[in-house]
Amino acid sequence: MAKRYDSFAAYLEDVYYNQIFGRLKSYVITNKSRMDLSTYSVPDPAYVDLSDFHVMGVVFHETDSDQISFRASVQADIELSGINRRDYENDSTEFWFAVSFTAVLHDGLHNLIITGVSEYTKERFQAEDSLTKYLVPYVYAKDLDLHAEKFLKKYCPRALDEPIALPIKEIIDAMGLKVFLAPLSDGIFGRTYFSNANINTYNNLVDRSVVQTNIGAGTILVNPDVYFMRNIGSVNNTIIHECVHRDKHYKFFEMQKLLNPEITSISWASDIKEYALQQAISGKEWTGWKLVEGRSNRKYINDTVVADVVEHAGFDPYERKVLGVTAMQKLLGKSRFDELLSPYIEKPQGKPALVPESDKRPAMSTAATDFNEN
Repeated sequence: MAKRYDSFAAYLEDVYYNQIFGRLKSYVITNKSRMDLSTYSVPDPAYVDLSDFHVMGVVFHETDSDQISFRASVQADIELSGINRRDYENDSTEFWFAVSFTAVLHDGLHNLIITGVSEYTKERFQAEDSLTKYLVPYVYAKDLDLHAEKFLKKYCPRALDEPIALPIKEIIDAMGLKVFLAPLSDGIFGRTYFSNANINTYNNLVDRSVVQTNIGAGTILVNPDVYFMRNIGSVNNTIIHECVHRDKHYKFFEMQKLLNPEITSISWASDIKEYALQQAISGKEWTGWKLVEGRSNRKYINDTVVADVVEHAGFDPYERKVLGVTAMQKLLGKSRFDELLSPYIEKPQGKPALVPESDKRPAMSTAATDFNEN
């Protein structure tokens, strides 16, 4: 069974340990005179040597090809020897390095090259070319038009020259993808495959008949039956959304294969809802949906004060911890509860939720409605 890794840092340390160790050891020996390696026991080291290291984190930078560029923060254990005031002593110390790499990420990690080793300093964050630890670009709302333009320039440049409906099939073909409608689990809008698999797809949407289909890498499955998706847009919206996922998150898919060779696909369900929710909070109105305050429970402002008040009233408020609001009200009775504890009860604002208009909860005010009222 292929080995799985929790992070790219763990993978890098395990698979490329000897290569990284050799470069770090060479750096330490070459630069020991200017590195601050002194300790209390060995204030002036005469001998230094690398004994071990650990990759503590990785920062990725965006490139247009399969090549990846990244910088690893490495904690090194260094052995020291030297004469102190009385005798020849041995000691050890930790030292942090920044190790820079390039490699090709496609069906595994290939052609890894260590391009530099330096003493660690905190790197200034640059959103323009930085990627998250999952190799996903940072995309900000203010840059959405720019990213959309770059996507169309790559896969459908004529859409930038004339006002046309997006030619979905043309974009799919340009990306080398295949799309099938499939009976996915509830709440799953789409699923991207990056290795071969046998799956059920719809043979006919009218009678919902299915057929087993052998698919390969670069296949997108779309669920045409998701109620939420039908109300926001259409199956085409799902397809183009998944195409953008593929374009922006291609290296993320490759990374998942690298860390977990047994994985064959990635499903997405919550990101569309999260996007729609954030848009609604900003003031956008979705047909058939409204923004409401999510349900929340009462809670004590200060558990200690509540316990003191209830004890002074002749009751035991404890059940190993202060009773919850509902249990406390049952203990005291509603009127006594309100009399004693109403100053110490708060009901936090519920988390915003996007629900059908038929929901009984009142619609929330948004940033846009607040602005319009002022």
